[in-house]
Amino acid sequence: MGDGILVSLSEQMEQWQSEVAPTLENLVATLDLAERSVGNGPVILGSVSDQLGAAARDAREWMSTHRCPVSDSDDRLTRMIRSYGILARLLETEALNTSGPNLLAIEREMKGLIGMFAQTMAMLSDRTGS
Repeated sequence: MGDGILVSLSEQMEQWQSEVAPTLENLVATLDLAERSVGNGPVILGSVSDQLGAAARDAREWMSTHRCPVSDSDDRLTRMIRSYGILARLLETEALNTSGPNLLAIEREMKGLIGMFAQTMAMLSDRTGS
């Protein structure tokens, strides 16, 4: 009887992961673009900030109606998406900095988010055994 519940949860996770994939792909592509663009001046930094903010909003909206079947995974994804918004605000602030953007601070925050994304993907992969 217990095995049936585990299989069912695994099937739910696999279904949810196939549905969340486009959202996650958008998040990783936006973060990759931000990482490649950060040193290209304040105007580009502002644009990247807008894109990160939009990706975070889209992901939050999607997650609000598509909860992960595993609550700790859902919590982790919510924190990661929140971190996208935080990075977007940092980039916006640094783009407007009259003495120029603090690239070291941006790089540190970006690397932290990249690490968080990788850990979250590994955790989700472990949930389905894939």
